[in-house]
Amino acid sequence: MENKEAPRPIEDYWPTWSKEAAELVGYEVVQKIMDNFGGTRIYIPSTPRISALIRLIGIEAVLALGKKFRGMSIEVPKGDIAAITMRNRMIAEDRKAGLGTVEIARKYRLTERGVRYIYRKI
Repeated sequence: MENKEAPRPIEDYWPTWSKEAAELVGYEVVQKIMDNFGGTRIYIPSTPRISALIRLIGIEAVLALGKKFRGMSIEVPKGDIAAITMRNRMIAEDRKAGLGTVEIARKYRLTERGVRYIYRKI
């Protein structure tokens, strides 16, 4: 009988800041922050004022982030590496399950060349 490891959630591939923030406000909130501010800096104020961050996640979540990151300017990761790592893992599983290169390319909206490149990396 094959011992199949359960797939890891995408959050397992997140950078340290994202994981630490998720412990304070939850994964969904951190994903919102990365989707809207990824690749830029955000400031976690000591005293929250109306800001794009508060409008996005609410005052309670900003206060929770402030417990650990108060007064800090944080570089928000885009999360692309995590998503690509997870996608490549799923491609490896599909290949192992017998899907062909063309099927995988169409499923993940990649070129066949891109899929072959991923095969070489995994």
